[in-house]
This record gives sequence, C-alpha cells and structure tokens, in this order.
Amino acid sequence: MASALLLALLLPSAGAACDDVPSLVAYAERAALEDRLDVVSATLADLQAAYGCSPPADPALLARSWLADGVRAAKAGDSRFASLAFASAARVSPGTWNDAYGPELRARYDAAASGVRGQGQIRVSPVPTGFSAWLDGLVTSFPTRAPEGLHLVQVGPAPDRMAFAQVFYVPANDTFFVLTGLTGVPPAVAAAPAAPAAPAAP
Repeated sequence: MASALLLALLLPSAGAACDDVPSLVAYAERAALEDRLDVVSATLADLQAAYGCSPPADPALLARSWLADGVRAAKAGDSRFASLAFASAARVSPGTWNDAYGPELRARYDAAASGVRGQGQIRVSPVPTGFSAWLDGLVTSFPTRAPEGLHLVQVGPAPDRMAFAQVFYVPANDTFFVLTGLTGVPPAVAAAPAAPAAPAAP
C-alpha cells in the first residue's frame, strides 16, 4: 500500500443559496456539448456546493455530471482523467449515457467502463451523533473501501438535508481522508466550497 495519504478539508458555510441539482447537471451537459470547457468545470464546482444542501445524490444525475466532466477532459486532451470520469459514471449508474456525445466518446466510455481498477479507502470525520453519511448517494458507514475513481461524500442530519458534501478522487491502494468540520449543530443552509480538480488517473 502506498504510504502517502491524501487529505481534504472542506468546511461548510452557512447562508448560501442552494442551487437545483438537476438544472446544474443539465447545464454542465450543454456546456460539454458546446465545447465550453471552462463552464463545465465551474458548473461542476457549483454542483458540489448544491450537494451540500440538498438530499442524497441521485446516482443517475451523479453519473451524468461525471460524464460531462469526462467529455470535458477528453476534449481538453486529458485522456487519463476522461477514462477515470467515464469509469466512475459507469460504476454509480451503469448504462447512463447521453447519445448526443457521439459514437467516438461512447467507445471511450465503453472501454473505460469495462476496465478493472484497484481499491482505496475512504475515512470521514467527524460525523456528529445523529448525522448520517452517504457515499455516491447511498448511506454508508465509514471507513470503507471503494473502487479507484471519483466519489461523492455527503453528511447531514436528515435524509432531505445535507450539511456537507465533497467530490474527490480515491487512488488505488491509498487512503483519502474527508474532514467535514461539522460540529453537530447544522446551519440552516450549508454548502461545501469548490474543491480543487481531481488528479489525473495514475
């Protein structure tokens, strides 16, 4: 196992408006189709913030957002990250695809979806008493092992109200720490700030 440990610290902020997740996903898809690659990245950052104040993620919507990120990466010439994003989308919602992306990108998606990837570990702390944690839209107990790739952690006091969210890359044979900064007294509305871009797949 690699000795390096990846550490992320994203603190939720109170008072931010909560954007509509389906609308943001649809906007990211349009931007990817129109080659507005910077807009895709900015919209995905807004989407992460929205996951921090909305219900648990719908796997199909999560997959669509990672497909848009994969298309962005492919058009930018980052084939490694494109493969990583496509494989992550296929993992959380097999079969979800946008035919408007075309046959060439579909072939790259199919190749990524059929690939074999290693596993890493995810640790989340703190999760206050009475709060629950979700991984890629499913209630999960941490620490847990997860396939290499993109993942979403959400933590909140109720199924319809999150207080923290982060999208991140889990490398194979390594551990990713998510520090929520939660104290057990959730703000009325909370959202995670934008995360740095995930590293390219090794």
